[in-house]
Amino acid sequence: CVLDDKGRALPPLEQGALYARHAGSLAFEYLDRARQAPPRESEDMVELGDVGFCDESGFIYVLGRQKDLISMDLSQIHPSEVECAPETLPGVDACAVFSVSGPEGRETLAAAIQTNPGSSLNSAVVQRFLGLRLARFKVPELITFHDDLLREETGKVMKRRLLSQLAYKDGFALGLSRPTPAEVQ
Repeated sequence: CVLDDKGRALPPLEQGALYARHAGSLAFEYLDRARQAPPRESEDMVELGDVGFCDESGFIYVLGRQKDLISMDLSQIHPSEVECAPETLPGVDACAVFSVSGPEGRETLAAAIQTNPGSSLNSAVVQRFLGLRLARFKVPELITFHDDLLREETGKVMKRRLLSQLAYKDGFALGLSRPTPAEVQ
């Protein structure tokens, strides 16, 4: 089910933390994660670490991991929502979205876009395209283009490693801490 930050059930289409019912005890610990906080429990429910919503028919939609949420001003942005939008633009093969520190230390949205061979896309074209499909605050201010985004064996984009390679561009600095050697490998 979908609960708010106080453990109350949310109505259909409201976004919140996803919880699952469990029977019995959850006496387990993640390997090599002894310092990680245990999942929050609410009666017979355990927090999954995902954000999502339930529709009117009871189907659950996962928007992403809670740790991947981007907080900007008073809004929270789910990277997956923004990442899907440019993939419908001809010339775009894939997209990864993250936050960076911009001028004056302000957090802003950035996108790394993997283009198809021969594509002549530029930031203005992508921003105009996204401006017609997303709320204004969800349109990335900084866009970089790549022949290939770094991926894990599962196909998931390695955002932390990608960020460590981007360093600075147009006055923007990375918004995340430098990854450890274990995260890069």
